Amino acid sequence: MERKFQIFISSTYEDMKSEREAAAIAILRSQNIPSGMELWSGANARTLDIIYQWIDESDIFLLLLGGRYGSLHPDTGLSYTELEFDYAKKLNKPTITIYFTDAYIEEKIRSYGCSIESVLEQKEFQKMLLFRSKVMDGRYFIKVDDIHTFESKLLAAIDHVRRNHCPAPAGWINARTLCDYVLPQFFEYTNKVISQMREERYSDRDVSELLLILHSLVKDFICDSLGWIDVMIPLSPSEAAGYDKLVKGSDLGTSKWLKVIFSSIKRTNPPRLIPVDVSGKPWRGSGNAFLACGMDYVSSFENRFREAGYALSEEQLCSIEAQYIQWRSNHHFSSILAFGIPDKLDNRAIGVLNLNFRKECPLGGDDNLPPDRANAVFELFQPALHVLSAAIERKTITEGRQR
Repeated sequence: MERKFQIFISSTYEDMKSEREAAAIAILRSQNIPSGMELWSGANARTLDIIYQWIDESDIFLLLLGGRYGSLHPDTGLSYTELEFDYAKKLNKPTITIYFTDAYIEEKIRSYGCSIESVLEQKEFQKMLLFRSKVMDGRYFIKVDDIHTFESKLLAAIDHVRRNHCPAPAGWINARTLCDYVLPQFFEYTNKVISQMREERYSDRDVSELLLILHSLVKDFICDSLGWIDVMIPLSPSEAAGYDKLVKGSDLGTSKWLKVIFSSIKRTNPPRLIPVDVSGKPWRGSGNAFLACGMDYVSSFENRFREAGYALSEEQLCSIEAQYIQWRSNHHFSSILAFGIPDKLDNRAIGVLNLNFRKECPLGGDDNLPPDRANAVFELFQPALHVLSAAIERKTITEGRQR
């Protein structure tokens, strides 16, 4: 779905008037929404609480940095511009900094007859240098030497944020577009789940169709860098064939203690094991995100391997766990969002639904979902988890009879 981003424009006042106007026009031409311009009007007191509210509601923070430090906030001694920048960074807002170089400022003085005092800092020069060194560490720091290249560089930066920033900015979606696009997708998903449960259709084909629908929902409403979806379960005792089959040397990436039974993609090679640790809440480590809403499915799997059929001693079980921890700490993986698939009779996990993303940290800087969003995501997946639970039970019973 096409999204429009609200972009907060931060700058000093007198020396950046024309650049601020040029930025607003460029943002409008890119079909996005400039904000913050209203804060300079006489009707609005430029207080921090109002400024922060505007930044809160914006998707991208744009800093236009020239030769002035800006007016100081009376309580902090820092400029309003620096406080705005710091607040945006605290919120982990995608931040674009356009730095107008000394060459640009000199040309501006020559071409427009600006006084040196109006475009170059005279009093707080040290603070300005410290602030400049701070913003230069940013991911989207762009130097502009010529006003004629300003718009193209700004638009390229906005497009880069849209395509590559993790998480992608939320943006604004037209209500009509939302209804026309979202409702049909959601109805397709719910109708698929209801028909499968009512008619008890849990074949590989039926589950694959459900995963494809989920794939589309995740890309549109959670993260567009989704690569594929897997459903994994522990090996049965006969498949595991003891300790040697479960652990091969010290590289558990080639072991087979979990297997993929359903997937949204066709594979030519078996997947490598993706480790997940559990804390009962969204978790980030080695490029992984976890959402279980309290279900510790890793512990459930550990208990599974303690069953008599696996014929593993306590020493072997401890060895598996120790090697798993060592392997996990030494590797980095594609990011995943994982859901425990519950047994119908108790809260024991019988499988895991893995969402594999193509980007590191797809959900944000630390891959922690806010509680309200985590609950919303889990509610979206709950109907599918019930279907997958029944499908896993049906498949394992069928495979057990065949063996």
